[in-house]
Amino acid sequence: MSYSNNRNKDYETAHHLVSRIAHRVYFLKEDVPNTERELSMCLAYIHLNPIRAAVTDKFDGYLRSSFSAFVKGDATAVGGMRFIYGNEDSEAEIASRHEYLLEELLESEKLKRAEEIARKRAVGFEMPADPLTTEAMVAQRAAHQAEVQKALIELREARMCAKRGDERRELTYKVICALLGEHFAMDVHQLAEQLSLGMGMTYRILAEMKKRGMICQEKYGGAWRLSRK
Repeated sequence: MSYSNNRNKDYETAHHLVSRIAHRVYFLKEDVPNTERELSMCLAYIHLNPIRAAVTDKFDGYLRSSFSAFVKGDATAVGGMRFIYGNEDSEAEIASRHEYLLEELLESEKLKRAEEIARKRAVGFEMPADPLTTEAMVAQRAAHQAEVQKALIELREARMCAKRGDERRELTYKVICALLGEHFAMDVHQLAEQLSLGMGMTYRILAEMKKRGMICQEKYGGAWRLSRK
């Protein structure tokens, strides 16, 4: 959908979106997005490309972006956004919803980029500053990684020493909180792998932590996050 108005005015916006999705499905082997959330996330990922490339620091700052065209009222771009978000909301409300999604996705990418830099620096690689993130975020990720490693070591030691079950469980809670603090959000498969536990046990522990108000589960995708206090 991005760049469509300048590249090929004869095609419908919906066709452009479907073509990009088809590329992601057939060539990148991704699942077919079939809900508003999935389609809007797919489109938001495209709209963030100019920011990733450091062309602009504004969501609508790249003139050839379909989101920039939508904000300016271009009929084709408006039709494409309504293809995803529907006709109930006003254009201003759709823009606000999409910007919120862009901010959420951008923040997640900043954290992942900072985490990658911190991890590589920890093993001796020289990683230059990245325009998508900040050194403060890199330092924060490095601190989280150190906390995770410490918690994992404590948990392994507890298992080796055959400590009481309640003590091992509290240490498991501590590791999960540290992992979610580092990765921002993780699904049950990722957590089970990190903890070296089975899926059933991991589900039970997550349910207990949710009941205690320590963590929460996202509405879409099922990823787990730390609860906001």
